[in-house]
Amino acid sequence: MKKFALHMLLLWIIWACSENQNAPDQVTCALSSPSAGLPVSNNQEVELQVTTSEAVLQVEFFLDGIPIGTVYSEPYILHWTPANVGAGNHQVTCTVVPHEGENAQDSINLEFILNLGDIFRGGMIFYLDETGEHGLVASTNDVSLNNNSNFIWSGAEFLGATDTADGKGNTGIMAEASSGSEYAGYAFKNGFEFNGYTDWYIPARAEMRLLMKNQGFVGEFPSLPEEANYWSSTECCRIKACAVNMVYLTDTITNKVDHHYRIRPVRKF
Repeated sequence: MKKFALHMLLLWIIWACSENQNAPDQVTCALSSPSAGLPVSNNQEVELQVTTSEAVLQVEFFLDGIPIGTVYSEPYILHWTPANVGAGNHQVTCTVVPHEGENAQDSINLEFILNLGDIFRGGMIFYLDETGEHGLVASTNDVSLNNNSNFIWSGAEFLGATDTADGKGNTGIMAEASSGSEYAGYAFKNGFEFNGYTDWYIPARAEMRLLMKNQGFVGEFPSLPEEANYWSSTECCRIKACAVNMVYLTDTITNKVDHHYRIRPVRKF
């Protein structure tokens, strides 16, 4: 009986070893960081490379859990151009799918930075705060309604859109009071849509000054002084509002009804 039991035990060991030899090895992988860990910017190509212990079916790449690409053959390299990624650390993960066996994963952290002049979330960045994470973007186009790109600020009534920094609040007041397309706020009555965003607004005086100062990061402004006047959304009194000239680099207070000026919408991020 003991001999039989010993014989069965030896058969089980031989079978187990045989099964283990035939089982596929676990695939291992490593995801390499681009440019030796240097910060990454939007709209600039990044090369992500994965090395594996054997040939695999495919390698899937994710940014913060969102798919960004898949490669199917060696070398397992993804050429990826990030867009609209906020500043700070973000995780890139690769999932390696082998021909047999379980998937393997590896992750790295990439530090993203934002720069003045970057294409970002609907426009061009012309201002960044001290954190480098938040700021303002401007549209690359002026507002145009019915082929008209010059508007009066409003009628002769006082609206109360007097904030020098809160252009979004001012614009809401202007939009509510605008009864026709000749008024600067009319295009914003139902949310001005551009490049997939609907929270654009007319910059307040302080924001307009920033745009005037950093207009080179946005571009597409008129080169003739007489065509380069832009309204801010800041009202000064019953009959006047603040405006700037992008050529003369002047900040003026002018009549709301008598002048027809351009509008360059901005949005916060």
